[in-house]
Amino acid sequence: PLPRICDEECDCTQKLPARNYEVRKIAEAQAKALARGLIRSSYLCSRIRGIDASSREIGCRPETFATPFRYLRNNLVPEPQPASNLRYWPKLRSTYHVGEDFLDLTDGLRAIDEAITFLALEQGDRLGHALALGISPRQYYRVKDHASWLPAQDLLDNLVWLMFRGMEWDVPIPSSLREILRDRAQQLLDTIYSNEGKGANAITLRDYYDAWQLRSDDPELYRQALSDEEDMIKVLAGSSKLLDHHPYKREMLHKQKNDGGIGPRASLRRSPRIRRILIRYHFGAKERVEGQKPVCFVATPDFIAVLEKMQQRMIEKIMEKGIAVECNPSSNHLIGTFDRYEEHPIFRFNHFGLQLPEHGESSAQLRVSVNTDDLGVFDTSLENEYALLFGALCGRRNTEGRPLLCHDDILAYLEHLRVMGNSMTFPKAEKTYWQERV
Repeated sequence: PLPRICDEECDCTQKLPARNYEVRKIAEAQAKALARGLIRSSYLCSRIRGIDASSREIGCRPETFATPFRYLRNNLVPEPQPASNLRYWPKLRSTYHVGEDFLDLTDGLRAIDEAITFLALEQGDRLGHALALGISPRQYYRVKDHASWLPAQDLLDNLVWLMFRGMEWDVPIPSSLREILRDRAQQLLDTIYSNEGKGANAITLRDYYDAWQLRSDDPELYRQALSDEEDMIKVLAGSSKLLDHHPYKREMLHKQKNDGGIGPRASLRRSPRIRRILIRYHFGAKERVEGQKPVCFVATPDFIAVLEKMQQRMIEKIMEKGIAVECNPSSNHLIGTFDRYEEHPIFRFNHFGLQLPEHGESSAQLRVSVNTDDLGVFDTSLENEYALLFGALCGRRNTEGRPLLCHDDILAYLEHLRVMGNSMTFPKAEKTYWQERV
C-alpha cells in the first residue's frame, strides 16, 4: 500500500519516487553509456545513426525519456583530439514509438504531442506507428460502444490537454461541449488534487495545464531544490550547482524555445503554485492513489467531431515540422482497432497520387515509410508489407462495385512510398576534425 502524506510540499516528496523512476534510471544509465561509447569510438559513430525508445505506452509517458533524448542530441561534445585526427563524430536523429497502444483515442493523441514536444523532435526525426493520429474517431468509439474506462489521472490529463491545446491550435470546441468537459475536468482535479484551498487559492485548470507543460523537466531537480528556495531560483536560471556535475544534468531542464525565440517554460518554473502541482503529480502518494481509480468517459457525437478536427490539425503541425511516421501494416492491424488493411492510417497520412474520396479535400501529406516492426513476432517481410498495401488498394471499389484505382496508380503510389522511405534514412556521420566539430 502507498504511504500516507501530509499537505506540506516538502513532506509530499519524501514518500514516493517520481513516476516511472526505475525506467528513468535505466534510460539515464543507457544514455550515458552510449554517449561514452560514441565520444570515444569513431567506429560506433559511423554505425549508430539514431536513438529510439519503445516502452509500454500505458502508464509510461514520453516525459520519462525527455532528459536522455535531449542529452544524446545536444551534449555529445568530443574530447580534444590531435589536429590531424580525422574521425567520425556523433550525428544522431530520434525515433519514438507512440500512439499505438492507448486507453482512449484522446490519450493516444496527447502521447504523440508529448513525444514531439517533450523530446524536442524536429525535422528528420520519426514517430513509430502513431495510429491514434490516423484511425477514424467515429469507428474507434463505435467499436468501444462510445465509452472508455481509464484511470482518473489520465482522463484529467486528456480533457485539460484537449481544451487548452485546442485553443492554442485554433480547434473550435462548441460552448456546450466545452462546459461539459470543463465541469468533468474540474471535478477530477478537485478529487485527485484536493486540500488545496478554495476560491482564489484553488487550483485552476489553467494552473494544471501550465504544470503539464513542465513535465519534460526532470522531476529530481524539483525534489532536490525543495528545501532551499534560493537554490530553486538558481536551478530555474540554469546556474545551480546541481547542474554542474555532468552534461546530463544540464538537460534536466527543457530549454527549447518556441518559434518566437521565447522559452515558455522559464516563467512557469518561477511560480511556486505551478511547481507545487508538478511536485504533487510526480511524488504525491494520495494523488497517485486517487489518480489510479478507474472512471468512465462517454464520447458524444460533438466530442468525436472535435477529435476529428484535432487529428487533422496535428497532422498539419507534424507536416510543418517535417517529422515522419513509420508505418507497420501487419503490426498495426493486429494491435490496432481497424478491421481491414484499406483502413490503415498510412492512406490518411499520405495519399499522394491516389484519388481516395475520404481524403480528397485534405492537402496535408506526412512523410511515411513502410516497415516490418518485429520480423519474428509478426512473421512478415518488407515485401509482404508492400503486398498487403497493394492488395488493400486493389480491393477498393466505387459505388458501382468497380475498382476505384487502376494498377498503374497503385504501383506508382507504392514506388512513391519506397522512395520516400529510403529518403527518411537517418544521415550517416561524416569524418571531420575535432576543431571543426566544436
